[in-house]
Amino acid sequence: MNFYKWLGVAMIALTVLLILRQLRPEFATLFALAASLLILTGVMSWILPSVQTVFQELTSIQGTYTKVLVKSLGIAILAQSGADLCRDAKETTLATKVELIGKAGIFAVSVPLLKELFHFAANLLTSS
Repeated sequence: MNFYKWLGVAMIALTVLLILRQLRPEFATLFALAASLLILTGVMSWILPSVQTVFQELTSIQGTYTKVLVKSLGIAILAQSGADLCRDAKETTLATKVELIGKAGIFAVSVPLLKELFHFAANLLTSS
C-alpha cells in the first residue's frame, strides 16, 4: 500500500511543479528538490525494515563478497539519487560527474575482490 501512497505523492508533486513552472519558474527548482527529498526520505523510512533484514542476513555470511556487494549497492543508490537531483536542477554536466564519482567509488570498493580474482586466475594458470 505504501507504494501507491508514495506514487500519489510523486504525482501530486509533479502536478504542483508543472503549475509552479508556469506561474513562478524561479521557485520550481526549489520545489522539485524539496519534493524529491521528501519522497526519498519517505521511501527510505518505508523500506528501512526490509533493508535491515537483508543486512542482518548478509552479516551472518562473513566474507569479502558481501561487504563489496553492500558497499557497492549503497554507493550506487547515493550516486544515482545525487545525479537525479542535479538533473532536476537542470545541471546535466554535474549529474554526469556525480555518476562518474559513483562508478569510481564502486571500482575502488571492488579492488580487493578484483585482486582475489586475479590471484585465483594466476593460480589456475600456474597449476595446469
